[in-house]
Amino acid sequence: MERREKKSEHRKRKRKPKNDKSLQLLQHADADTIFSLLLAAIHNSDTPSSLFLIKKCLIKLKPTFLSQNPNPNPILSLLPFLLTSKSAEIVCYSAEIVGALSLYSLELNEQVGLDGEIVKSLVLALGSWKKRRVLMAACNAVLDMATTPVARQCLLRFFALDSLIISSSTLLLHHHEMKVKVMIKGCQEPCSSVELSRLLYRENQDEFLDWATWVEQFSGWKELPDHKKAKYVVIRLQGCYNLVKGKFCNIIINSASGSNFISKDLVTTLNLKLGHILNLILSGFLQVPKSSVMQVSLCTLDDGTVDDGSVACLKIGFVDDELPVLLLTASIILINSCNIELLGKIPRNLSETFLAFLKNLWAEVHNQILLANTMKSSQEGQFVMSNIRVNNLAESIFRLSINSSEVATTLPVEVVKRSIFGLTKSSFENFMFSHWEVSPFLIRKLSRALNEKDDVFSSFIKSLDLIETDPSFLSSILQNLVSCFPIASDELDVLSFLKEVRNILGCPIIYQQDIRVLRTERKTKREVHFFQESLDSCCKKDCQFFNIHDFLKCEEAYKEGYTVALRGMEFRFKCIASIANGLASIFGQPSVGVNMYLTPPNSQGLARHFDDHCVFVFQLFGTKQWTVFSQPNVQLPRLYGPDSLHDAEVENSVTKCRKILLKEGDILYIPRGVLHEACTDNGGPNESAACSLHLTLGIEVEPPFEWEGFAHVALCCWNQRQPQDAPYSESVLEFLDVISVNLLHVAIGQIGDSDPTFRKACLVGAMSLPSDTSYRLDQNQKTIFSHLINKIDTESRFLDSLRTIAVAMQKNEDPFQRIRWLRLLNADGETTGHDWNFSFMEASKLFPLCVEHKDKAEEAFMHVKSRFCDEVSFGDVLDCYKLLLEKYRKARKQYMNGMISLQCTS
Repeated sequence: MERREKKSEHRKRKRKPKNDKSLQLLQHADADTIFSLLLAAIHNSDTPSSLFLIKKCLIKLKPTFLSQNPNPNPILSLLPFLLTSKSAEIVCYSAEIVGALSLYSLELNEQVGLDGEIVKSLVLALGSWKKRRVLMAACNAVLDMATTPVARQCLLRFFALDSLIISSSTLLLHHHEMKVKVMIKGCQEPCSSVELSRLLYRENQDEFLDWATWVEQFSGWKELPDHKKAKYVVIRLQGCYNLVKGKFCNIIINSASGSNFISKDLVTTLNLKLGHILNLILSGFLQVPKSSVMQVSLCTLDDGTVDDGSVACLKIGFVDDELPVLLLTASIILINSCNIELLGKIPRNLSETFLAFLKNLWAEVHNQILLANTMKSSQEGQFVMSNIRVNNLAESIFRLSINSSEVATTLPVEVVKRSIFGLTKSSFENFMFSHWEVSPFLIRKLSRALNEKDDVFSSFIKSLDLIETDPSFLSSILQNLVSCFPIASDELDVLSFLKEVRNILGCPIIYQQDIRVLRTERKTKREVHFFQESLDSCCKKDCQFFNIHDFLKCEEAYKEGYTVALRGMEFRFKCIASIANGLASIFGQPSVGVNMYLTPPNSQGLARHFDDHCVFVFQLFGTKQWTVFSQPNVQLPRLYGPDSLHDAEVENSVTKCRKILLKEGDILYIPRGVLHEACTDNGGPNESAACSLHLTLGIEVEPPFEWEGFAHVALCCWNQRQPQDAPYSESVLEFLDVISVNLLHVAIGQIGDSDPTFRKACLVGAMSLPSDTSYRLDQNQKTIFSHLINKIDTESRFLDSLRTIAVAMQKNEDPFQRIRWLRLLNADGETTGHDWNFSFMEASKLFPLCVEHKDKAEEAFMHVKSRFCDEVSFGDVLDCYKLLLEKYRKARKQYMNGMISLQCTS
C-alpha cells in the first residue's frame, strides 16, 4: 500500500509543470495576450508544460473573452486545432468556448456555423471520443450552435447528424447492457452481449460451410435441446468475423434464430459498429427484458394543467443518464431541420436503426399521453427533463419515414385485381366497360374462387382477433392510433404540410376527423352522434381529442346500437396501405381512401346518402343488408364539390332500388352519386340479425385526374410548345394570346360543369392491365379524348368565358382557383413555360382592357382555340399527365409513410 502511494505521489510531482513566466503572465492577461500564449503553446504542443498552459489559457479565456474581445477571429482560427487535440480536457474546454460563442449573438452564431473547419472538428470530436465529459461538451456545443437555422444547416452539411445517431445509439446500447443481463436460452450463466462478442471473436479461424446448408445436413437439429443448440452456434461461429459483411447474418437469423427469442430493441441498435455485428447474429438466442426500453414521463406546467390542444407540446422526461438524452435531443433537432434531399443522404442503416429506436420510444410516450401520466415541471425528481416535446419526437419519426421503403408498400396490380374480381379476366373486363362509374356491381365470394393466400384482407382480419358481438377489440385498436391531419389535395411538399401541423402532430385521434360514433334513428331517419358534445366542438373548429376513457365509451356505444366509423385506415395499417396503393394503380389515381365500419345487430349507422367518390365495400365479418337506389342523374358529383340532389331527383331515385345482403367475403361496388343505405337487420324470416364489420375503399377522383383535368393539361402542354415572348408593353394587344389561353381554360371548366364525360375518371394512368384489356381501354381513352376536343371546339365561347371571369372578380374570387394545380406541371413545382394564368390583381387590370378591345380579343381567342383543337394530339399529352400523376403519388406515399410510422399498430 505504501509503495502504491509513493508511486502516485511521484506521478503527481512529475506532472506538475514549472512555474514559468507564461503562467505568471496569464494571471492578468487580456484576450490578445491569451491568444499569443495559446499560439506559442500550440507550436510546442507535444510537451506537458505546453498542454498545461493551453488548458490554463482556455480556462482563463472562457469568462473574459466575450466581454473584452470584440474581434473573435484570432481565437476562432485556433479552435479547429484545439478541438482535434489528443487531450480530452482541451477538447472539452474548446467545445465549451464554441457553445459560449454560439450563444453570445446571432451574428457570432452564424460566423461560427459558417466556419467549416470549426464545424468539421466539432463533429469529429463528437464521433471519435468515447469519454463522457468530451461527448457532453461536444453535444452541448452542437445544441448551442443549433439555435439558428444557418448553423443547423452547416452542422448537417458536415454530417453532424450521422455522428449524433451513431453516438446516441451506441451509448444507449451500452447503457442498457449495464442494467440488463443477457441470457442465452438454455445456459446457466448469464453474460453481457459484449462478453459474448469477445467469446465468439476469432479472426484466424478457417471459413466454414454456409449456415443454412449446415443446418439442413444436421438432420437432428430440431430435436436438440436449446442449450446444445446454443453450444453448436458458438462453435460454428468462431470464425465468422470475415463473413459478417455478407449475407451470413440474415441467413443465420432467418434459418436458426427462433422468433420467440429475438429482442427487437437489441437487433435495431446493433448495426452501428462492426464489433457488435456478432451480437446481431446471435440475437435469436438472446433475451433482453422489456425494461431495456427507455422509461419516460411527460411534464406539464407547474399548475399541472394540460389542455387537450397542448398535449403534443408536452416535454418528455427520461429515467436515464443525461448524456444519451442530450445526444437524442441534438439528433432530433437536426433531423427536424433536414429537407427532403438531406433526409435522403442519411445512410440507410443509420436511418432505419434510429427510426426503430424512436418508434419504440414513441410507443412509451403515446402510452403516457393516453393514461394522462404527467408531472409538474417543479417535480422532476428522478427524471432527466429534456427539451424534446411530444411533437418534436413525432416529427422526427415522420421525417425519417418519408423515403423509407419498409413502411407502405404496394401490392402488385394483378394480386389486388385477382382478389377483388376473381381469377377470370372476363369479370374485370365486364366491370370496367359496363359498370365503372355507371351502375352497382356485386361480386360474391364464391364466384371469385379464392383460397386464403389470395385474399389480400386475410392478414388484417386475423390481426383484429374478432369475436362475434364482442367489441372489446375496439379499445385495443383505437388506443394505438394517432390523429391523421388532412393534407391539401394539391400539396406536393410534405414538409410544408409538416410546418402547418407540427404543433399538434402525434396527438390522439380526434372526433369527426378520425372517428365517428353514430346511428340512424328508425323513425326520423336522422343521424344521432353518441359524442354529441364532441361533434358540436368540431363544428366550432375545436379539436376534441380522445383518451382512454373515450375508447371504453365506444364499446358502450356499440352495445347501445351505435356504429363506430374509423377514417383513414390506409394511414394506420401497413397491410391496408399496400392494398389501397394497388387499387389506386388499377384505376390510374394517386391514392385510395379506406374507412372501417363496425355496426351492432339490428342497427343502421349512416343515413341514406350518396358519396362523391366510387366505393368498393368489402364485407370482412358478419352480414349487412344494403339498399342501393337507381342513379338519379347522369352528372357525376365531384370530390368535395357543392353538388347536391334535388328533392324531385331523390323521390324518383327512391322508387327504384335493389336490396343486397352482403356476407363475409362479398364485395359491392357503388358508383359516386348513387344513393345507398345499409343496416344489420335480418335478411329474411329464417335469418337472425348479426353484427357487421366492413371496409370501404373510396376511389377519390381529384380534379387533375378527371377528363376535364386531362383537357387542361393538354392545353398547357400545347401552349408550352408555342414560340411566345414575354412582352411587357402596356398595350393589351401584346397579351391577347396569353389572355386567350386563360379564357380557353375557363371555357373548358364551363363545359365540364355540364358535360358528364368531362367529370369521369381519366384512366390514362391505369397500370399493368392484361394486354387485350389494356388495348381496348387505350382505344376507349383516345375516343374520349377526341370527344373532349370536339366539345371544346364547338362549345367554347369567348363572351361566356369573359362573363365568368367578370362575375368572379365581382365576388372578389380568383377565377382560376379550380385549376391552381396546373402550377405543379413544372418539374420544380413552378409555373410551366409561360404564365398559364394571371393572379387576381393582374386579371382585374387586364381583362377590362380585353373588354374594351372586344373584337380583337375575340378574334385572338377563336384563333388560339382553332389552333389548339387542330394541333393537339393524345400522345403529346401522355408524358406530361403521367409525370403529374407520379408527383401526386410520391407526395401521398411520403405522407402515408409518415403517418403509418406514428401509429402504434405494429
